Amino acid sequence: MRALTHLIILLLVHINPTLAAVDCARAEKNVDKLVCFNSRAAKAEEQMAVAFHHALQRGISPKLLRKTQKNWKESVRDVCKDVQCLVSAHETRIAELYELQ
Repeated sequence: MRALTHLIILLLVHINPTLAAVDCARAEKNVDKLVCFNSRAAKAEEQMAVAFHHALQRGISPKLLRKTQKNWKESVRDVCKDVQCLVSAHETRIAELYELQ
């Protein structure tokens, strides 16, 4: 039974990259707590992770993606104080990721 539980967790982390993006057990920032405890915020984070992965698959420079993602996270995502701000920030970032050439 324990092995099955570990397998399920591994599969979920592989399929859903945002499960590893925010460690909810150690979430200290308000924005991380929003992602952990609000389904809309969590879904937005998941959709953004998918858009990021798609950008990588399209051949966008990983270095460019990491740089722009870090800048976005620090200057936009992490300043959000509520769910609406966070969801809106993710929607904007998702559009940016799909527009990258």
